[in-house]
Amino acid sequence: MIFFGKKRKHKLPKFPPFVRPEFERLCEELDAEALKQLSHSLKSHFAVNSEQSADNEESKYNAKEAQAVFIVCKFLLDIYPSRTQSEQRLIAGAVRYAASENDPFCDHTFASGMTDDKQVINYVLEELKIEDRYLDTY
Repeated sequence: MIFFGKKRKHKLPKFPPFVRPEFERLCEELDAEALKQLSHSLKSHFAVNSEQSADNEESKYNAKEAQAVFIVCKFLLDIYPSRTQSEQRLIAGAVRYAASENDPFCDHTFASGMTDDKQVINYVLEELKIEDRYLDTY
């Protein structure tokens, strides 16, 4: 009998094609200072985006989705020290991707601007076997 590997539920997005390379570029181990700095950058990124969307009537920024992404990213940073090196690289990549200004889909311009962030985070959560934290991507 032939068994095949478990089929992934959460894959990295194929469109746009530069999501995967950007995520992979951001995957690296962080020392304690870099982890602290990433935590600060994450908070700052979401605070600034929230303020900008409140001041812009045309913004498509979804504060509820952003809050959900922020909470899961904060959780990932909290568990970072207890994970393996390869898992730490994935966590760093996901959080850095979510906090990045070089996002393929601007969180303010597109109604689905947070979708790629959530897909990357869900991919990492699945890799970490943390199934109770998945973000809704629909």
